[in-house]
Amino acid sequence: MRQIYKNSIYIITGLAIFLSQGSALAVNGNSSGSAATQTATDTKAITSLKTKANKEIDRRIASLQALVAKISSTKKLSVDNKAAMTKSVSDEITALQALKTKIDADTDLTILRADVKTITDSYRTYALYVPKIHLLVGADTIVLAADKMDAIVIKLETRINTAKTSGSDVTALQTTLAEMKAKLADARNQVANINSSVLTLEPSGYPGNKTTLQSAQKLLQAAKLDLKTARQGATTIIKGLKTAKKSTTTTSSSSSSSSSGSSSGTGTTSSSTTTSSSGSSSSSSGSSVPPTAGTGDIESVPLN
Repeated sequence: MRQIYKNSIYIITGLAIFLSQGSALAVNGNSSGSAATQTATDTKAITSLKTKANKEIDRRIASLQALVAKISSTKKLSVDNKAAMTKSVSDEITALQALKTKIDADTDLTILRADVKTITDSYRTYALYVPKIHLLVGADTIVLAADKMDAIVIKLETRINTAKTSGSDVTALQTTLAEMKAKLADARNQVANINSSVLTLEPSGYPGNKTTLQSAQKLLQAAKLDLKTARQGATTIIKGLKTAKKSTTTTSSSSSSSSSGSSSGTGTTSSSTTTSSSGSSSSSSGSSVPPTAGTGDIESVPLN
């Protein structure tokens, strides 16, 4: 009996060990399957994230390269400012290229997600760089337009003075000219404020410096309005000078006719007197306001 009892114990113990090992194998098998499934899921997510990240980085690099070309073509920036801005954008391109290399080498999904997030959080290509350069180029355009308007102001001022010498009342034209000069000066002041506030903006300061960009945009719009008003003033002066010229010519003709009639009535007109009157009329006509700046000169000034 004792032997049978012992044998039973051995059988039961062996069965228990077998069952426990089987359970362990089953658990391990399930764990291995779950791990393999998770790995496959992570691999798919990593591939997808890298594809999207590379596309976004390439898009930003292309935009920044276009900005470098725009900086180079901007005429009114100083050599130092051009160099500083070009270096800043070029550094941004280099940093994005380095980030792309790191992202391509990432194998951990969590790390990859963090790197991808920096594309928008740390580089601010579209939030800062693009509007910044556009503002500076817009400011440059304002200066170019103001320079063209300055040349027109000089011509108009000369012709206003000529009209005044001819006896025309040019008070209103002089007032309009003074307003033109003030508007051009104000436009240049707006541009100076744009350059001083925008040139030093960096991605590290965003979104705190977003309000500076918005303020600069308002300054640019104000400068454009100044130019528009100045151009309207120039058009007004041109019309006023044409009216003054007609008035002077009409007065001269009336005076000549009156002189001729008076001489005929007295019957004392001589050949020499007639010649003198004719010469006087010619002289009076020749002293009228010369042709003014054409409207084409005004319309050629860019406002956008």
